[in-house]
Amino acid sequence: MINFKYLFLTLFILFLQGCNQESINLKKLVTTNNAIQIENNHKEISALLIEYKEKLDKRNPKSFDKVWQKAIIKNIQYQRNNVSLYGFKDNYKKYLKYAFDTKTNIKNRNDFLILGLYKLLYLSYTINDEKYTALSYKIKTLKEFSDILQIIKWQINYKKDLNKNYLFLTWQNNWQVELLGKTDIKNPDYNLIKNLTYIKNNKESVFDASNMSFETILGKVLYINNNSIKRLGGEPNELTIEFLKFFVFL
Repeated sequence: MINFKYLFLTLFILFLQGCNQESINLKKLVTTNNAIQIENNHKEISALLIEYKEKLDKRNPKSFDKVWQKAIIKNIQYQRNNVSLYGFKDNYKKYLKYAFDTKTNIKNRNDFLILGLYKLLYLSYTINDEKYTALSYKIKTLKEFSDILQIIKWQINYKKDLNKNYLFLTWQNNWQVELLGKTDIKNPDYNLIKNLTYIKNNKESVFDASNMSFETILGKVLYINNNSIKRLGGEPNELTIEFLKFFVFL
């Protein structure tokens, strides 16, 4: 005997699925190629931010919170914006300012850096809005993302705290970090260098290349975002070294 109650429920579910699929197909039909590509761009950038965070946490294991780490990664993965720290809400400047604060005992710099970048991305691409043409995006906000990313790349590589320690370890070899902690001498002698732990135990050499994997990831993010700017008919800014040196997050 047919149970009409369950039959009706099954048919209703199939109807909803069909409507949802039709809605998805309709969106694909009316959305322009440039809009689709720019949407794909922000998704690729989101994936790169997750990759960068995972590498940064591994390289700087004392600079992130394990609970926050999972929440932040899921937030980015599913294109949400529901994680906030220290009451900063969606003010990406506050996150970035805290991440690059030169005070020595700043905790969880990694979390603030990545969350600040993601909130800037979310704002720049207005991820929460439906878009059917490239005109829905604003060149101004995408160029702002490009400018700030160039500043961030510079500060990650060079900025140090009050004790002359790098805020983030990325490109540095272990012997370079050890040397920095031992002396402020600009030209240390050979005896000092050869007795550094990683040199002495033959784990590293002064001729080893720097780690460029972090730089590569952010370089990809910049390239993809610049592609979005060009698709809108704009041209990304190339900031000077002097500007990068003296810029301070407000």
